[in-house]
Amino acid sequence: MLSTPWLAATENDKSKLIVALCQIDRENWTGIKILGQYASESIYAALALATTQEDKSKLTAALCQVDNNNWTGISVLGHCVPESVSLALALATTKQDKSKLLTALCQVDNEGKTGLKVLLDDYPALINAALALATTAEDQSMLTAALSQDDKSKVVTTLCQINDKGKTGLKALACYAPAAVNAALALAITKEDKEKLVMALCRVGNEGWTGLKILECYAPQSVQAALALATTDFDKAILALAQAKVTVNDYDSVRANPNLQKALVAAYDYLNSGRFGWHRTHGNHGKEQTYQFIQNLMAKKNNDLNNIQTEMQQWLKGYGVFSFSSNCNRSSRVRFAYQSELFGQATTPFFEMRDEDRKAIKQAILDFSVPVPAPPH
Repeated sequence: MLSTPWLAATENDKSKLIVALCQIDRENWTGIKILGQYASESIYAALALATTQEDKSKLTAALCQVDNNNWTGISVLGHCVPESVSLALALATTKQDKSKLLTALCQVDNEGKTGLKVLLDDYPALINAALALATTAEDQSMLTAALSQDDKSKVVTTLCQINDKGKTGLKALACYAPAAVNAALALAITKEDKEKLVMALCRVGNEGWTGLKILECYAPQSVQAALALATTDFDKAILALAQAKVTVNDYDSVRANPNLQKALVAAYDYLNSGRFGWHRTHGNHGKEQTYQFIQNLMAKKNNDLNNIQTEMQQWLKGYGVFSFSSNCNRSSRVRFAYQSELFGQATTPFFEMRDEDRKAIKQAILDFSVPVPAPPH
């Protein structure tokens, strides 16, 4: 039996056994597939034989072999020994081998199911290992095409679930397979699924980091794709909170306050305008002022329109003795305060205005009269 430790004591013997396991019979079955079907207790020992890159690639190719009934070796493992699938997928350490395995998982068997579908329906905890294979744009397209809309939504739900270590599936993927994050994010097609992922990105884990912070550290190439998920004011509002390190236990107060959302969207759009690189000192100052604005907004007990307008006026003036008031260029705080329409309708796009018109807009916002609350009786 393969589980006998002295059967393959040397690397040379292990390689010989792997060659035998990769042999294809007249039914297009490989030895590794036969083990998975009829001697599943030995599959772990068989997979452990591959200790070199060459042998891992050989076993990967054998697992991808399609038999006469459209079954691949990896599909057989998914049906017969699902616990071994993550080990089998881990054999693929090169882009080529990962693409081969992903192609095999997208293969439709004689029951009309792909390997991905089997994992998703019966063993959802393994879906992250499958997603980790999609490291190229071509793989991402193949993965997206192989999943129905319902299945894409199931994957998104799985990515948003919290594991026993307090991490969402999305966080785990970013830490251990950052190249596959874009493929995972691309599965969110509907507004509901995008919002689920945005909320997962804003969640603070046991380590004190949001999912967005994890992406910035481990998968920075995916940050823009993550921000692109925000298609509603609510999505942008809670992302702004995450960027300002404001923890909110219940987002209902944000969801129920459209004026608060408008203010937070203004802050979000300013922070993500991409116009900070031209002058680092000014850019960092503007960001810090905006973080303060967001924090002050959320610290208020009463976020009615008057209080929001007052805080936005202070945002334009600046916080602290050494702060700078907003200028009037195209990416200034004034532009985003104006576009929020919290001080009236924005009839003319800010970038179309002349300098004197922009200055007039700034002054009008600062001079805007916020009614003083009536004293209590």
